[in-house]
Amino acid sequence: RYNVVAPLTNRGGSGYYGSGAYNDTHATVEFRSDAPVIDFQILGFNTHFMIFVDGRPVQATDFTTDSSAAGYICTLAFATSAVRHYKIVGFNLNTAGVYTGAAYSVWPPAEPRRPAAYVLGDSYTFGNGADTTFTSWTFAMAAAAGLDVLPSGIGGTGWNSTGTNLPTTRISDDMLLRTVTPEVVIFAWGYNDSAGSMVTLAASANAAIDAVQAGLPNAKIIVIGPWTPVGSTANLASVKAALQAVATAQGVSYIDIENWVNAANKVILT
Repeated sequence: RYNVVAPLTNRGGSGYYGSGAYNDTHATVEFRSDAPVIDFQILGFNTHFMIFVDGRPVQATDFTTDSSAAGYICTLAFATSAVRHYKIVGFNLNTAGVYTGAAYSVWPPAEPRRPAAYVLGDSYTFGNGADTTFTSWTFAMAAAAGLDVLPSGIGGTGWNSTGTNLPTTRISDDMLLRTVTPEVVIFAWGYNDSAGSMVTLAASANAAIDAVQAGLPNAKIIVIGPWTPVGSTANLASVKAALQAVATAQGVSYIDIENWVNAANKVILT
């Protein structure tokens, strides 16, 4: 199974899965195989990727390549033959084949495609501070919830952003152009709006939710409240109240994460 998300213009260095990977084609390749030794060939185009076997990453850091288009081979060797589930997730991912011994096979995964969750957010969604591309909060959330995540995080942005970072513009020029239609849309802004106008924030949030409902009428919409590395603040309480009011009026889900991240635990979270 090969799922591809169309390449988009790089606006402000945004990444799909987190820090270190930027806007080009994001692809996921999934299959099963009974081979004890399996080779993956990747063509190097400044690629960042991870290989998961039965849901577990095979190493703690990303695989990366140069931009020469040279072939890279990753070999996984196991002590015995067994049916295993493989998933390769990456950016600028150009797979050139999967190779096994002649006595073994490769076949599509038995599981249906997981629901796709599109996340609009700021540097937290981008994954600033994460140890690897695949340990940002969006990926951890998706793994726990059984989702395929499509993050769109741009540092410094929020509900009050303007121009190309206006929420409705990011929806029309990014989310609605994806080749994978999201079943879940998550808004994860607020930290960068704490000093701005709550009137403008509410109008922007209402317009963004309206745009998603018009473009993706069957999507589940979730608004996540603001958070900060130092915990709750009076300004963020204003953002929270404004977003809760919008979510209630629009009939969409609101998740309050006030003080989940604070000065005591910020070093382990991103």
